[in-house]
Amino acid sequence: MAPNQIYDFLQSLMPPLQWANPYLSDDAIPPVDTDWATFNIMRVDDRGWSQPRQTSYDENTGIITLAYDVQRIYSLQLDFYGPNAFENASVFKQTLQVALARQHGIGDLKALSGIRNLTFLQEDKEYMPRYNFDVDIFVVDTITQTAPVIEKAIITKIYRAGAKS
Repeated sequence: MAPNQIYDFLQSLMPPLQWANPYLSDDAIPPVDTDWATFNIMRVDDRGWSQPRQTSYDENTGIITLAYDVQRIYSLQLDFYGPNAFENASVFKQTLQVALARQHGIGDLKALSGIRNLTFLQEDKEYMPRYNFDVDIFVVDTITQTAPVIEKAIITKIYRAGAKS
């Protein structure tokens, strides 16, 4: 799953806010005294082996298409900056929890962490309010492959157990 797909899905479940997708945008960070947030995919864990299922069959070529599904846990970190960073983290965490529990989409809620205060002193000696929390979501990732199939076989001789030929 592409990072933008996860970011877009989760952002669509929450109130509007300026988002800066890290490592995906060359834009400068928003100015001081602006509320904004970021997402980071911190870890992806597989929850089992890929399971195959047939999705199509082409009668002309004798080729089937197989989809292989694997459930993964995507661990994401959401960071909120600006004068209302704590309020935004609190509201967004609760909104995300409710939305993921009610909506069906590419991800389902597994867990939410507590809100952490990561406020820091910037180089210009001003404090940058920063609060964050983590969210773990279940996602099913799929790849597809094609394979030939045996459509018919001709049996030329039948052997019985114990029979002499």
